[in-house]
Amino acid sequence: MGRIPVLLMARELTHGGCERDLTRLALGFRDSELEPHVACFRPGGMRYEEIVAGGVPVYSIGLESFRSFGALGAARRLAAYTKQNGIQLLHAMDVPAACFATPVCRMAGVPAILSCQLSYRSMYSRGERRLMGLADRLADRVVSNCQAVLDDLTAHYGVDPRKATLIYNGIELDRFHPPPGGGRDRSPLPEAFRNAALVVGSVCALRPEKRLDVLIEAFAGLRPAETGARLVIVGGGPMAEPWQALARERGVAEFTHFEPGTPDVEGWMRAMDVFVLTSELESFPNGLLEGMACGCAAVGSNVGGVPEMVGAAGLTFPAGDADALRQTLERLAGSAALRTSLAAEGAKRAAAEFSLARNLERTREVYRETLSAKGR
Repeated sequence: MGRIPVLLMARELTHGGCERDLTRLALGFRDSELEPHVACFRPGGMRYEEIVAGGVPVYSIGLESFRSFGALGAARRLAAYTKQNGIQLLHAMDVPAACFATPVCRMAGVPAILSCQLSYRSMYSRGERRLMGLADRLADRVVSNCQAVLDDLTAHYGVDPRKATLIYNGIELDRFHPPPGGGRDRSPLPEAFRNAALVVGSVCALRPEKRLDVLIEAFAGLRPAETGARLVIVGGGPMAEPWQALARERGVAEFTHFEPGTPDVEGWMRAMDVFVLTSELESFPNGLLEGMACGCAAVGSNVGGVPEMVGAAGLTFPAGDADALRQTLERLAGSAALRTSLAAEGAKRAAAEFSLARNLERTREVYRETLSAKGR
């Protein structure tokens, strides 16, 4: 029996979390019974080059806008590609791909279709939600990376519970792991931070919904000048300057380091004692999971799939509540034993439950079940 051609699709192949997950699947499937293909709206981007270099074919359908005159041509090109390559399953991995490719591939006769919803649907406009509803009805499975989002879809947006499918994210354990010698590796930090009593940190895109203002306010309440605590924020984005200004206003700028976005996020995570996620809306955040895997004590806002992720191996607080976060950080600052225990349990949980190998096998299992139901 030959390999099964499957098509993974996203709007673009740049640096986002969805694009990273698609890349992991495409490259991870190369030595399996699956024959991976990748499609996107436009060529180029960091992940585009990585996938091509990995020997997986990538096809750009040349779509600029759903409303453009070129949309019909893009649909024809996508349909032709699926037929020419005998595609048996479409896995649309973000909302634009699901809304566009699901109806096109259904009409083109692709036997099995998975659409993804990796964020809360309330974030989208009414028109976008209508398109997502159409994709839900046409797809064989509606996939999310956390149960909280699936519950929201079935309760409020009419998704058939029989289609709702959970596939947790997976991370590369050979990359995200605690320092080999135990403890923390402070070497990436500014020299003045390397002997800090406590390093609190976060790694994310600096966008408004990440709410790092809450972290800065809570950190200021730790009185870093007295306690020796330091704050490290890694990432770039439109809120970098406003949040740097907030650190100055709260008198903690000299105790806070902003590091621009870097591919070596794991090195920075291994320097942190506590990893904090303060987002006001999340599904299953890779950053917090990677922090756990790197041996940080995990603290996250009580939103989306965060409680599913950390379980008893981390601490949560009400989203937006800087005082509650301050109290949580004070508790951790006052107990090295608690930090050590949470760090060990978090790394153990990440390795056992959320490895890339487990994610790949679960995805292949869903593909097999979906194709089998279609007689394939």
